[in-house]
Amino acid sequence: MVLKAEKRQACKAAGVFYTPEPIVNYILKHTLAKHDVVANPAPRVLDPACGSGNFLVAAYELLLEKFTADLVLLRQRYGRHQYTIKSGKGETRLTGIQYWQPENLHYHIISCCLYGADVDADAVAAAKLRLAEKGGGKVVSADDQLLVCDSLIKWEKADLADNYDRRTPHFEPAVRFWGLEFDYIVGNPPYISFGLNRAGKMPVDQAEYLKRNYPHSAQYKLSYYALFFERSIQALKTGGYLGFITPDSYLLGRYYSKIREYILKTCSIKAISLVKSNVFAGVLVGIPAITILQKINRDSAETAVAVSKIDNSGLSIDTYQYEQQYFARQVYNRFRLFFHANDKILIDKIEQAPYMFKDLTKTRTGMRSLTTQADIKGKAKLGPTWQRGLISSGQVLPFGLNYQGDWLDVNPDKLNKGGWNAAIMAGPKIFLRQTGDSLIATIDRSGLYHLNNIHSLVALRAGINLEFLVCILNSKLMNYYYHTVTLEKGRPMAQVDIETVEKLPLMTDRHYTDKLERLGLKLAPRSGAVCCNSLEPHTETRTAGEFAALFNEMNTLVYNLYGLSDSEISYIEQAEVFKPEKFYKE
Repeated sequence: MVLKAEKRQACKAAGVFYTPEPIVNYILKHTLAKHDVVANPAPRVLDPACGSGNFLVAAYELLLEKFTADLVLLRQRYGRHQYTIKSGKGETRLTGIQYWQPENLHYHIISCCLYGADVDADAVAAAKLRLAEKGGGKVVSADDQLLVCDSLIKWEKADLADNYDRRTPHFEPAVRFWGLEFDYIVGNPPYISFGLNRAGKMPVDQAEYLKRNYPHSAQYKLSYYALFFERSIQALKTGGYLGFITPDSYLLGRYYSKIREYILKTCSIKAISLVKSNVFAGVLVGIPAITILQKINRDSAETAVAVSKIDNSGLSIDTYQYEQQYFARQVYNRFRLFFHANDKILIDKIEQAPYMFKDLTKTRTGMRSLTTQADIKGKAKLGPTWQRGLISSGQVLPFGLNYQGDWLDVNPDKLNKGGWNAAIMAGPKIFLRQTGDSLIATIDRSGLYHLNNIHSLVALRAGINLEFLVCILNSKLMNYYYHTVTLEKGRPMAQVDIETVEKLPLMTDRHYTDKLERLGLKLAPRSGAVCCNSLEPHTETRTAGEFAALFNEMNTLVYNLYGLSDSEISYIEQAEVFKPEKFYKE
């Protein structure tokens, strides 16, 4: 369906993006394509946010192919059954022998198999038209199967439905519609979210309704697609399949922990596939993730999850299987994905470290203006509350920083009170980039302040060596760990969150910490014009080649500290392409 420009903008605002055909086919291949139409000739297939019907049209074509291939078997098995075909002329009664004929398949698929709902009346009308065109002129009413309604309203619950006007044309059909159970639920639910500075504020009564009716998916952040997961799982028959394409944020995000827990308790996760490139042109929605679930009524501990990366054509690039129970053991039930056995083995080994960064350090965010950041930064000291500071993550370099003469107003009356601490900023600390897909850190002993696009780490007690910690943060091993567990590598608008930093595994051994401390001091550049970790210029310079040699020596020590074998080191070296020396002059 070709959308006008204004329609496309409205869709983006509503979090609605149209699904490319290869992705639709991939989801149907892992759900409806498995269906046996002879065993069950009336599978109910639902798209709860059907739009103009991309999934329903593809499901129609798939079912038509299946029914056509099995007509002989259908007549043999159901030949004595009685069927009724309804039309504008009335009702026609047929035997199974008469009913299971090619000319009746369009009627059967439309009236018995396909269901769709959407809040957009124009889109639903388009879906009806597209399905009608499949009948070659045969008129089959789909009014009870394709509805204009909000799928998140619990129409089937009388005590809640009483809040809505029963005189509206779609009320009774919606009550009947949502009283059904479905064999397959597929689609591309809306991606709009409320909370956490996302898409504005939802009306209070609507937010309360959703929180009350979606206890397994509504959290501080209300995300429509998470609510659609819960709604759809509840609407599935036991044994039924769900296939959605959504952003990948629900896999690891803290505010999706409820829906992950609900999925683990109610479903066997058959597959999670990340689409390698953005299938929604011009739209940033994270990494598209395809999730295939089967609703179950038993313990799913032994279920194997197939994790894969696929290209835009639906071709699998990397695939690995491991037990679903692994997710249940993660903090917040995070769906941590591995695409190779080596990655899971290595991550498990690194996490055997006895400490985490939070055991030795406290991580804080930077300053955030109550108005705009422009109101608290300048190129000169404009008053007694102004202090030297960093205004960009890009000013934090591996083992160094690029102070560019900026000043920040630290007047508490102008700042958000959460996160930062003036006493901490004035002392020795580690700067860590907040924006970006990698761990990039340096030490500041000059009392620089910073905005909230930079994190700062301070030692919890005396004797904790900052140079050692910076070596770990900048190392290939820790960046490999971070990239693998967060899926941030290469992500548009990637960010490093404090919780992840606090949980980074940390090994300590005096033999290695002393050596890494000395290397950390050597790696700190002395080039006042380009990169410095002091406000005073220095004359000592280091070329990129010299830096690379020291950096490689440091990485070898870190690998040995964490007890990696030669083959494990080789694997990480091939996986990691981050080269800090690129920040320094040749």
